[in-house]
Amino acid sequence: MDAKELHERLFQIKEKLDRVETTNLARIKDILNRIYFADIEGQAKSIENVGNVFHEVKGFEHGKYYKNLHLNYIIEAGKTGIFYGRIVTKRMKNGNDNEVAKPEAFSNYAMFVADVCSGRVIYSEKLECFLLLDHAHTYLKISEGQFEYHYGVEKGSKIRDFLQVFEELFSQHFEEDHGYNVLPYTIAGEDWIYNVADLKMEEHKLQSDELVESYFSEVAFSNLEVDRAKEYLEFINDKPECYHNMRLIYAYVVQRKMGIIQPEKIFLMKDSGGTGKGLFMHSMQPVFNVVPVDPDSLLQGTSIEKQNAFMRFLGAEVAHLNETGSITSKQWPTLRKIGTGEVLTGRYIGANQISFKSEAVLILDTNEKIEAPSLKANLRRMVNIAPKDRGEETPEETNANFKPWWDWIAPDRTPNVKAGLSFLLASLDYLKEQGGKFNFQPYTFPLVSKSEEFSETQTIMLRVIKQQGFILAGDEMLQKAIREDYGNLRKKVAREAVKGIGVEINRSKWIEGQNIKVHEVGNLKLFNEMYELLNKVA
Repeated sequence: MDAKELHERLFQIKEKLDRVETTNLARIKDILNRIYFADIEGQAKSIENVGNVFHEVKGFEHGKYYKNLHLNYIIEAGKTGIFYGRIVTKRMKNGNDNEVAKPEAFSNYAMFVADVCSGRVIYSEKLECFLLLDHAHTYLKISEGQFEYHYGVEKGSKIRDFLQVFEELFSQHFEEDHGYNVLPYTIAGEDWIYNVADLKMEEHKLQSDELVESYFSEVAFSNLEVDRAKEYLEFINDKPECYHNMRLIYAYVVQRKMGIIQPEKIFLMKDSGGTGKGLFMHSMQPVFNVVPVDPDSLLQGTSIEKQNAFMRFLGAEVAHLNETGSITSKQWPTLRKIGTGEVLTGRYIGANQISFKSEAVLILDTNEKIEAPSLKANLRRMVNIAPKDRGEETPEETNANFKPWWDWIAPDRTPNVKAGLSFLLASLDYLKEQGGKFNFQPYTFPLVSKSEEFSETQTIMLRVIKQQGFILAGDEMLQKAIREDYGNLRKKVAREAVKGIGVEINRSKWIEGQNIKVHEVGNLKLFNEMYELLNKVA
């Protein structure tokens, strides 16, 4: 588009703006009336950042140009830009009219309007929002947070419903004429597309007018190794429920990214190190916007440091908290905000505050204790994963076993997009096998990982209950062990230790005509795992 065509597009917006009800109508009109489009003629003018500004003048049916005005914003390099201010006609002493250009402080709202007029920003009826077209075949949904980030203004100049006014204007009073075919909930490669909502893949090469959520131009269908991705997850998992949960992570992240599902789950991966979960997280980086959680700034920093840290999660798709030590009850509310779709308020140093809804999936990756009771208690929200422990391998054996996987997933420590997409499609295929449902399976982390870590109390309970199905609460040998280990079973550490081996305490049982207090199995699966670990020879 040239300046005149852009001017005509702006005129259409001005013409229909009165149809939208807002108390800020006059302020919005003032901004629009200060926007003038300019043609940039030649490299010299481009270097000088000046253009010929088109405007309408009484007596000039087709308008005229004010030449060589300084430009506030470049729409298309070397071709078009905008001048922001006023061009007025003044009557001189000699009776002649003279045009005077009066530049004013630029508003980022004018930048948004210019992007809409030029087609860099389009409105999608299918997605019911504006889309920023910043890369070939892809778009960025302009949420409130993204609007504030790209087009935000100083606090005193802010118009609270500016974006909503334009959304209503284009959804209700304009026919969709941007010329693009928006394919919602779709990712694409060189010769394939995958509809993430319908869980359907097709062979298809994108046409010039087609837009998708994510486009991987250099990845052909033949590059995808779905079975190999599945093999890696089998290699690092030995617990069926953890294997199942890990297979669904990629699909969960991409459906959260696209807004297909609501923010419900937080993932906790816990191990003793060297299990391959870190390599799994590496595989996500070329596919998703993975943002590391900075625990020093976010969990322990000052208010300003926290706000700065929060800004990193605008547009984040995965928030990864890696090897940070224990998570306390005091720290948990801050983390929960990121992973549960709450509104975050952040700002960069020297910039305005921005409030935005977090869209990131939170993945906690630790080998330490989780101390937050609200986190451990909320089983509906948490998805626990414990990869296969490789403690019996030497470091050399572990390195040798993982080398072919590193060579594929992150050769030379650079994440491979072809491997990442293989994991994504394997996960989506598995979701389809589950009927499209994220039926994550519960898993309880054991409190101990080695036989020598059991207390005497736990050892006695495991052996006696395994033999006879229960142990008397008043058993003298058990009571002595409890006093030496914990003092009594009313203490929190004692109750957690017993629960951690799958035992419930102080249950009533009829024995020889008497109601006796006993301790017995509460979680059979966990109890059997702990008994097996107790008897494992180091």
